[in-house]
Amino acid sequence: KLMGRASETIRSDYELASLVAKAAAQNQGNEAALVAVVDATKTIDSDYEMRRALTATLAQPVAPKVASSVLTSAGTIASDYERATLLIDLAKRGGLTSATKGPYFELVKTIRQSHEQGRVLRSVAAMPNLPEDVLADAVRASHAISGGYEGGQFLTQSIARQPVTSKSANEVIQAASGIKSDNEQATLLVDLAKRGGVTDETAGAFFPLVSAMTQSFEQ
Repeated sequence: KLMGRASETIRSDYELASLVAKAAAQNQGNEAALVAVVDATKTIDSDYEMRRALTATLAQPVAPKVASSVLTSAGTIASDYERATLLIDLAKRGGLTSATKGPYFELVKTIRQSHEQGRVLRSVAAMPNLPEDVLADAVRASHAISGGYEGGQFLTQSIARQPVTSKSANEVIQAASGIKSDNEQATLLVDLAKRGGVTDETAGAFFPLVSAMTQSFEQ
């Protein structure tokens, strides 16, 4: 209740973000209190101060309800850079799980700049012991990246850091079909083949993609 009143009466984004950070530090380990602290950020207009305040609520590991609340609030951040930075911090602190991957990657898709989308997804791909269903959603989210370089870099990293299965290989091949650059697409497919991603289960999607390349050198 106190934080709710503070969010309604404090007009300075800096002062409110600082109060949120202090309250978060005092309530680490108290999931319900931290959710209330996150809710108090709703009146912050500055993208920078919003990201600063929300980051302060992220203990390690992040409690599930806190992660969900942060993702909801993150949707109000207009800056691609600030939104991407918050999503990276959330994932690094254990807030990206099978339960939160849906809203997490929906937010990634709404980032307008392909560089910032790629920055988030590359950070996710670098995480150790990433659950297969989370990686699969990350690969699907990469379809939204308009730049061939950013998408290719993430997909190459994802197959280098995680075991390649027929299922994950097919997800990568489907995502690769959206890469416009023959060079980026070919580089990715070569890496996928080296990792054992070309099997009886994936050949039907792999080789038509190779045949569709416009540059014979890349084929």
